[in-house]
This record gives sequence, C-alpha cells and structure tokens, in this order.
Amino acid sequence: FERRVRNGLQTVSQNLDESDIAITETQEPCLDPITKKPIEEPVRNMLCGHVYEQAAIQRHISNRSRAKCPVVGCGNSEPIQMSHLVNDDEMRMRLSAQQSASRRY
Repeated sequence: FERRVRNGLQTVSQNLDESDIAITETQEPCLDPITKKPIEEPVRNMLCGHVYEQAAIQRHISNRSRAKCPVVGCGNSEPIQMSHLVNDDEMRMRLSAQQSASRRY
C-alpha cells in the first residue's frame, strides 16, 4: 500500500512543474480569517505563523481579553499580543504581484 501511495505521489509530482504550482498559488486570494476579505496590510503571528489583516487582528485583540488565533484548528493556545505580530513584507510583495497580474487580464 505504502509503495503504491509513494509511486502515485511521484507520478503527480513529475506531472507538475514549477509554473503549474506558481499559477495555482497566485490564483487564490489571501483572505483574512476574521473579516473573510482580501488581506491588504498583512501581519504574521510569530507564534503560529498565521497571517491576518493588520486592522482586523488589532480589533480582535482589543475586543477580547486573551484573544486567541482566529484560524480554525490553530494549535497555538497562547493569547495573541501585539508584540507577537510582525509586518509580513514577503506576503505584501506577493499580494502586490497578484494585484498587478490580475489588472493585466
């Protein structure tokens, strides 16, 4: 069974090249887990790695004492603090590239 699964995964990976993966990644908008709207100002939680819209997570933290990560199924049980959030410049560049690409089409 394991050998069949491994062989199947190898076949799938052989049929995909990097351009297929890049296209798939750029077609899905990054949605904020709180507002369910596209993220414009991304911040990353250093404890769990999840990304949020900056204004939405700030409201989430200020409206709830001991606010936890709003991503369903997140294993981080620590309350979020502003000091746990960092600007996610890499995500911001990816979002900007997505917007530029969508304007061209």
